[in-house]
Amino acid sequence: TENKIFDMIRAVAEKRQKQALELYYDLLSLKEPPMRILFLIARQFNQLLLVRELQASGADRGTVASKLKVPPFVAGKLSSQAAAFTKEQLISYVQTCVDAEEAVKTGRMGDRLAVELLISQPRSSVR
Repeated sequence: TENKIFDMIRAVAEKRQKQALELYYDLLSLKEPPMRILFLIARQFNQLLLVRELQASGADRGTVASKLKVPPFVAGKLSSQAAAFTKEQLISYVQTCVDAEEAVKTGRMGDRLAVELLISQPRSSVR
């Protein structure tokens, strides 16, 4: 599941929303609840934002791995994925995740639709 989330975020970064949605539908067919998928997407964007901030302060891969409590090779993958986004984009995605969760929990939007909108919503200034 987490590998599909990683691939989904990469597809979003590369503006391949169709592929990202296909990965989402694959997860749904595997009976993953939309709210769990939303949680994992939010966690991924939070990690990417933290990686960007740590790198901006001069942290190396080992420090990033230690702070995120992940193996160094995962920190490397996160670093390369974080480079595909601007800090502003990552902040925007994190906020959009929060807004989507709130919309679902308050009944303003269905859980499937909230995640679909998050994935398919275009962002500007991807590197």
